[in-house]
Amino acid sequence: MSWVEAKDGSPRQFLLATLKDGQWSKSQSIATDERLMLNWADFPSISASGSRIAAHWLERAKPGDGSYHLKIALNASIATKWETVFEAPAQTLDGYTGFLSFANFGNRWFATYLHNKPSGTSLRMAQINQDGQLLKEEVLDEDVCSCCQTSAAVTEDGPILVYRDHEQGQIRDISVIRHEKGTWTKPTPLHRDGWEINACPVNGPSIAARGKFVAVAWYTAAQGNPRVLLATSNDSGRSFSPPVRVDGGKPLGRVSIALSDSTVEADRFAAVTWLERLDQLSASVQVRALLGSSRLSQALEVGNVSSGRLSGFPRIAIAGDTLLLAWTADSVKTLEMPLAKLRAR
Repeated sequence: MSWVEAKDGSPRQFLLATLKDGQWSKSQSIATDERLMLNWADFPSISASGSRIAAHWLERAKPGDGSYHLKIALNASIATKWETVFEAPAQTLDGYTGFLSFANFGNRWFATYLHNKPSGTSLRMAQINQDGQLLKEEVLDEDVCSCCQTSAAVTEDGPILVYRDHEQGQIRDISVIRHEKGTWTKPTPLHRDGWEINACPVNGPSIAARGKFVAVAWYTAAQGNPRVLLATSNDSGRSFSPPVRVDGGKPLGRVSIALSDSTVEADRFAAVTWLERLDQLSASVQVRALLGSSRLSQALEVGNVSSGRLSGFPRIAIAGDTLLLAWTADSVKTLEMPLAKLRAR
């Protein structure tokens, strides 16, 4: 797990800790810098591959500067020094590179990110091997929504990406790109919501995959009807089922999704978390499960947070038979829950 701390009088720190046998390790620093940027929606992340770990964070060119750029660093194990292996600079004083997501496939990291400048926002990809060498950079989509999170996963056929696209008429629905036979497919709509909105909603999708099974959760307010939707695929994302609605009627979105290890449909388990509005100032962190291919569990409330930016975006993961949730309230909160508890609801 990674997070950023900003204490008065001290440089900002990007930290990491690991959970083993129910205990969190002592936190270790990935980066410490007064230029390390804090953003409620665009936040650092980590990705592990064996003993190797990749991490990304955001940094301003100088304190107080309006633009920012991303950095990627690797280390051989948690105890070793982090080495910066990739930087994606902003090209203008008010531009940025960020909203990055990792996928690890074929002994390389696929790092997807947004590159914003006054002429628009593009979706880009950097491929980095286990030794930190940059293998390839490419543009995957020249025109996308400017500040929604990207999300990546790996099927048995290769990496798959989801993101909020930008189409003519200010339509901002979710698109899918897959990596097949060494190349990326053209973007295709996951589902035609038809959300017309004249500005970025800052509310990206989340994807998870096991084998050929893929699950995607996302927020939309098309036709003035806010909802959190979930769609699945049994063919590595080439096609998706009609979406099902998982929210309780007043969603704020900010979704995250995780899958259990099982690839057997009867035992398969997809868990989704999102924020549900309680009133003008507060919201609840909700979690719900898709059991098998069609049955939804009841929603479970795990915590209360601000409905504003301070609460950020909850994150979810599954490790063995345990569901892990993390969110921001007055401090970073974590919850470990047996999958059986949610499956029984």
